[in-house]
Amino acid sequence: MACSKCHGDGYDDHPHAPKAKEDLAECQDCHARKAMRIERQFDKSVHAENLSDRFTCATCHDPHVMTLAAKLGDPHKIVAQDNKICLDCHDSDIAFAKMAPEKKKRPAIDDIHDWLPNTRLHWKAVRCIECHTPTDDKLSLSHEIQNKDKAEKKCATCHSANSSLNARLYRHLAKEEQHKYGFLNSVILSNSYVVGATRNPTLDMILIGLFAATVVGVVGHGLVRALMNSLRRRKNHD
Repeated sequence: MACSKCHGDGYDDHPHAPKAKEDLAECQDCHARKAMRIERQFDKSVHAENLSDRFTCATCHDPHVMTLAAKLGDPHKIVAQDNKICLDCHDSDIAFAKMAPEKKKRPAIDDIHDWLPNTRLHWKAVRCIECHTPTDDKLSLSHEIQNKDKAEKKCATCHSANSSLNARLYRHLAKEEQHKYGFLNSVILSNSYVVGATRNPTLDMILIGLFAATVVGVVGHGLVRALMNSLRRRKNHD
């Protein structure tokens, strides 16, 4: 894209026009349909409660460096990019103070996430928005950022065969990879090991069969021994 697409004609020549920076196009000039949907979601977000006058698209999305998740492809790169947006403010007293209401102190994010095992490891593997946006619609992401009281805390939302990660974080990967080698959520398995989400139904059935055979073998062995002991006692009695 040409710089003038966003910055106006004042950026066509160098040196730029004195007031070129002020002539900045609005994001919705190009993203009108998305903006209408996003505004409705944002109005219900925790950020809109006290910060609606300070938040713009560029507050979180730097148009000079942001890349579409679909183009990044690699879930690790998507997580690193998206979580940087959240952590740049919520893990920095200086940045938080610039946006937060006056005298509001930044909560210690490690403390308020102490219920989550291996917290920092989770932040490297999944995005904050996986838990802090509504998970009802797994096919799209919302700008309705929810506070800690509404955040998702059910481990099975991700750690299950029906993992929401498959439809959210990993949705940009090829569909043909979904059941590679018979594993459920094989795309996840190729990038991370999520307990409960990466299973192979065939292996499950084999293991269940082996367990059942073991139980039958132990019970059968016990019955045979009991029967043999009973016959031996009768013989000795006669």
